[in-house]
Amino acid sequence: MKKVPRESGVMKKVLTSAFLELMKQKEYADITVTDIVKYAGVSRMAYYRTFSSKEEILVEYLKSLTAQLQEKIESGSRFDKAYICRLIFCMIAEHKTVFRSLVEANLTEVAVSSILETMYAVAEEFYHYHSYDKETGYEICYHIGGLVNTARVWIESGMAETTDEMSEMVSRFSGEIRAFSVTAG
Repeated sequence: MKKVPRESGVMKKVLTSAFLELMKQKEYADITVTDIVKYAGVSRMAYYRTFSSKEEILVEYLKSLTAQLQEKIESGSRFDKAYICRLIFCMIAEHKTVFRSLVEANLTEVAVSSILETMYAVAEEFYHYHSYDKETGYEICYHIGGLVNTARVWIESGMAETTDEMSEMVSRFSGEIRAFSVTAG
């Protein structure tokens, strides 16, 4: 077994990298702690000192992705829905193996939580949103929920549309309410 430094940051990176590589080879449900520690070349004790579960690895990884997303949003010159949607769809496309595994394992709520956290931070910084503004909070939840569910369907259907097509479509949807009529027949 190779010697991995005990620093928690290094151990997190080693275990996360091993887990992500295994996600390319196996379904989420089929990956065991034994698989992760063997692939990473570390002990079970090192694993459990660092993470309590596979889901915790995902949460940490998604936090790092959404932190990068937040940096991109904050460093950009645009803050409109289409731009933010495009950044989110680009993140999903770039890390499609992880997001496909989340969808297949019915863990999209993990992604929703992470993205919501980021959007609240962005809203606080740029739109002066405060947690006591419940209506804005609900609006953010509504849009992120729709975005993530649309991304889930996009992933399930093979991601045939480009990230630009998806972001334009979703920003159109969120900008207008369409009237649907249902007829009995």
